[in-house]
Amino acid sequence: MPNEDISKLGPALREEINDLFRSVRLPAVARVLWERLSESEIASLQGDLTTYCNQFEGAIGMWTHLKHVPRLQAVVEVAHETDLITSAKFNSLLRKLPGHIAVQQVQARPEWDASAGELWYGGQVVRRVRCMKLPTKIRQLLDVFQAAEWPRSVAARTSWDQQSAHQTVNSLNNGLLKIRFRVRDGGQTFAWQAKK
Repeated sequence: MPNEDISKLGPALREEINDLFRSVRLPAVARVLWERLSESEIASLQGDLTTYCNQFEGAIGMWTHLKHVPRLQAVVEVAHETDLITSAKFNSLLRKLPGHIAVQQVQARPEWDASAGELWYGGQVVRRVRCMKLPTKIRQLLDVFQAAEWPRSVAARTSWDQQSAHQTVNSLNNGLLKIRFRVRDGGQTFAWQAKK
């Protein structure tokens, strides 16, 4: 259970937070979070994944260090960042936490309308992609995200070489509004995030 006094929380919320706490403390969650951090965030941690898992409660320790938020809030934010809870659940839980540090409400996930060739985010079209007889790699990538309901990262359906993966993502990011894509694992994993 988080160190902060959670006695002020109602029983249902307290149980929900405790369940999330048990989940986000797992080393596998710390690894997922670590892989989603930027190079500058990893550098600011001044330690490695093993150190954080063994000494600082893994993902919770990383998040409190990076974001300077209370531990209860870190539990909820890590659960969302690692796709353990939906954006709607995240926003709902965060509003209920006493003394949370205000954060911007999470935007809805992107939506790819393949038939129209439109990528939507935050209520607007952020990228248009031409409809071709054979789907381009950009369309293939967006299809994978849409089929998976937009988790923070997805594995490629087929093996992509690293150069092709980077070219596809660079092309997709060109002129893209509000979000951006990244390549991981030598072109085998792709991730998206909102622009700051």
